[in-house]
Amino acid sequence: MERKGSDLRKFPVETSTVPISGLNSLRLSWKSASGGDWVAISAGLNWTEHDLTNSDSLMFWLYSVEGIQSSNLPGIFMEDINNVKTTKHLCSDYCDSLKPGAWTRIVIPMSLFLSAGDPVNFTKIKTVGFAQKLRGQSASYFIH
Repeated sequence: MERKGSDLRKFPVETSTVPISGLNSLRLSWKSASGGDWVAISAGLNWTEHDLTNSDSLMFWLYSVEGIQSSNLPGIFMEDINNVKTTKHLCSDYCDSLKPGAWTRIVIPMSLFLSAGDPVNFTKIKTVGFAQKLRGQSASYFIH
């Protein structure tokens, strides 16, 4: 997995591809391996917690230069300030394959997370994460 920062714990910032809005996006590039269990998380400034109990959906945009089959997209999860994670859910259940060179809007109902029975405190969510789903896949996409 491509990482940046002095401690190699940060997403690279994508600046050459025009974002759907704002100034830039985050780049997630990976190659999954047998026995691997990579995760990549996105947090707000200073790991600020958010109350998501009244939210109806999680919405983000994905972009791939070469396109990605939806079955190759990673799983998605949330984590609270006590480091308790939700179940990993499939992004592929909520989008078609990513077309080359086009931003794709992904909308996942929050009820998927809220009703799963995980012992997560949804009033104090600090990160949204992406996780390895399949072995042997490799891809690169931008998250906005």
